Amino acid sequence: MDATLRSALVEHKPRLLELLQQARGAPESIRLEPLPRNGPPPLSLTQERLWRAEVREPDLAPAHIATFAMRLEGPLNRDALTRAVATLVERHEVLRTTFELRGDTPVQVIAPPGSTAMEPVDLCALDAEAQQE
Repeated sequence: MDATLRSALVEHKPRLLELLQQARGAPESIRLEPLPRNGPPPLSLTQERLWRAEVREPDLAPAHIATFAMRLEGPLNRDALTRAVATLVERHEVLRTTFELRGDTPVQVIAPPGSTAMEPVDLCALDAEAQQE
């Protein structure tokens, strides 16, 4: 902690203590309830644009899939990672959403919580170059 930070903390100490007191009395989290639906929701404008692009050029569809990789060092607690991902997927419907054509209209199909599975891939047996790919 440098002198500038220490000075700012001293200057704002009363307000910081007030905020901490408020946080103690606040509920742990606010659970948002999904809106009731009468059938599958329509696509948003962005979803519809992606869907139309995929229909025109199906080979480009994988380019629209958001993926990521992480380099983890040290021991991996697979159970904790699996629970964390499951909680994330349960909370965010968009991570469980696919598109389906109903008649002439594309709609969102939202899978129920718990219907997705994460399968970790162990790359330890591969050489460093293959792991990077």
